[in-house]
Amino acid sequence: PQSKLRTRRPLEPELLAACSALNDLIIGGGKTVGHDTCGGSGDIDWSTLCGSSDGISAQQARLKAEAELAMAQAEPMARMQLQIERSILPKSSPNVFHDLSCVSLIELQKVQQDLLDRVKGFNEQLVGCLIERDSLQMEQDSMLVEVEDLTRYDCTIFDNFYKYYFCL
Repeated sequence: PQSKLRTRRPLEPELLAACSALNDLIIGGGKTVGHDTCGGSGDIDWSTLCGSSDGISAQQARLKAEAELAMAQAEPMARMQLQIERSILPKSSPNVFHDLSCVSLIELQKVQQDLLDRVKGFNEQLVGCLIERDSLQMEQDSMLVEVEDLTRYDCTIFDNFYKYYFCL
C-alpha cells in the first residue's frame, strides 16, 4: 500500500486571498482594495486580512507551543501505552520447561510456527508504524517550511508597508 507522502501543503485559499489583498494595498499606493476579503466597504479590516485579530506571528507562536506540548507528552503517553499492553498480555508460568517436556514434538512445532507467525505480524505492524512516523515527520517538516515561508512573506509585506507610509 502506497501512503500519501506530501512534501509540502498548499496555502489555504483564504490566506492567499488575504495576502494578495494586503500586497495590492501596499503596491497600489494606499488605495482601498475592492476585494471581498476586505469587506468591500472601503475601510480595511486588518483582522480579516490577517485571518484573525492576533495575526500570523501569534498563530505561529500558538502552533509552536502546541507542537512543543505534543512532543513533551509523546514519551509519557508511549510509556503508559506500553504498560497497558504489558498488563494485558498473559504472564508465562514458572514451570515452562516442565510443561514443554510433556508436549509432543508435533505440538511444539505448531507452537513454534505460531510464534514465528506472531513475530512476522509484529514486524509488519512495526514497519507500518515506522512508515506512518516518517510520513508524519515529513508532514511536520512541510508545515514548518510553510510557517517559515509565511513568516518571511509577512515580514516582507509589513516592511514594504512601513517603508511606503512612514519613510516617504
